[in-house]
Amino acid sequence: MRWRCKVLLIGVLFCLLLLPQAVMAADSITLDGKFSDWEGQAYVNDPAYDSFPSGDITKFAWATNDGENNLYFMIERRGWGELSDPLMSIYRVNLDLSDNGNYHNGNDRYLDIVYNPLINGLVKVYLYKGNGNLLKVYSGYWGEVTPLGGRKCEFYVSMDDLHMFPAQSLRMYVNSFHLINDRCPDYGDIQWSPIPIMPWWGLAVIFAGGLAFGIYKLRKRKTA
Repeated sequence: MRWRCKVLLIGVLFCLLLLPQAVMAADSITLDGKFSDWEGQAYVNDPAYDSFPSGDITKFAWATNDGENNLYFMIERRGWGELSDPLMSIYRVNLDLSDNGNYHNGNDRYLDIVYNPLINGLVKVYLYKGNGNLLKVYSGYWGEVTPLGGRKCEFYVSMDDLHMFPAQSLRMYVNSFHLINDRCPDYGDIQWSPIPIMPWWGLAVIFAGGLAFGIYKLRKRKTA
């Protein structure tokens, strides 16, 4: 029985050593039209050249920040390749808050995003109920400006405005509306249970508590 305690201890200590690096690999998201903080966040790629360049989605990413009640998103399009794209794009992020595959219930939501790289990367987000009623408008200079490429935009929506709670499971996908529309992913959808990431020390406390409880249970069995 003693060897089991040692194995458990070594395993948890190994996890604790790796935990700070793993959790801190992704930075908190800041909406500023700069995109290095999206490194390490969850995303899906979409094949290029299946739509008009300005509406051709190539990447869709999502994230939460520790201690915040917002959902963050980033969309990247193919654009004009080595040239900077000046054209406006319109996207729709569809959110199935019932997690039942139906996106048109009254408690579902969708976001219409208007990204204009020529107007200092202006992004406007319109939050609608699944039945089409407008709930909220957000805006900010959250997009890549045309001289820098004009291909990426980031934005957010509040969980309070969505009328959802942390860890609530949802489904989602994104469309673009252009000369040729695009969809990401091409088929199906993405399932997500958005839980704001705890600081690494909080997770370490949970691991340590689990270790103590495991050792206690093993010792209790030995003495029984």
